[in-house]
Amino acid sequence: MLHYGMTEKERWKMITSDSRLPKKYWISDLGRVANSYGHIMKSHKGCNNEYMNIQFSSNGKKIQKYIHRLVLQAFKPQPNDKLLSRHMDDDKSNNRLDNLKWGTHKDNGEDEVRAGKTSSGTRNINNKLTETQVQKIRLEYKKNIVGCSILGKKYNVYPSTIRSIIKRKTWKYI
Repeated sequence: MLHYGMTEKERWKMITSDSRLPKKYWISDLGRVANSYGHIMKSHKGCNNEYMNIQFSSNGKKIQKYIHRLVLQAFKPQPNDKLLSRHMDDDKSNNRLDNLKWGTHKDNGEDEVRAGKTSSGTRNINNKLTETQVQKIRLEYKKNIVGCSILGKKYNVYPSTIRSIIKRKTWKYI
């Protein structure tokens, strides 16, 4: 099934992941969508996010789908424990199959940390401590110099904050 706009370098599969859609739309491993005539359909960025989506029409109703999910659903069966689709290069407009993977919320969180998209540590505007202070807190506690209450007063934070630092529930990367 090679028509206008389609190339032999792309692999194409019929979109079957949504029963509301007639079996006349195709998705490529490069993230392009074609209709039954082989014409490439135009995708758009959503209003509230950067994910590329496409709008289909079925029985007079409009159905909007994310391109990245269509690509994964067509080319990589979704494991039961993997609910989310992930962009490995963090570019939400790159919907090539080699850039997409199924994942969990935990995977997604780890991706955000890796890409520097979380406001942890000193980048968090609500933080009262610096990385140096966190290191000093751990050192003072380890040497049994003082306890959580005294350290909390010294650094103007709650004792529970000190406990979280010591148990590495917070500031894990230090």
